[in-house]
Amino acid sequence: MKLKINRQITEEIDITFPYYCSDGYKWLRFDNEKNGVFIFDAHPVSTKIEYGVLPDEWLLCPKISKEEFDNKIKELITRIKHVQDGSE
Repeated sequence: MKLKINRQITEEIDITFPYYCSDGYKWLRFDNEKNGVFIFDAHPVSTKIEYGVLPDEWLLCPKISKEEFDNKIKELITRIKHVQDGSE
């Protein structure tokens, strides 16, 4: 017999803010423990940029550089401009 057991694991991490991380679909900039910028890119299905409260478990995504985050946000802003002017 196989059983599925759900469990919660608490992990302590040492970080400084702003903190940048990504799992390849979401790019995150945490400005503090709870708030930050969330970029989701599953183009062409869905793309969005939000600011607000972020789940703390997202802090466990692999760390990226500020430059990687900035490049991604610039890419999405360019794509949004193309949608706006009808060139995409």
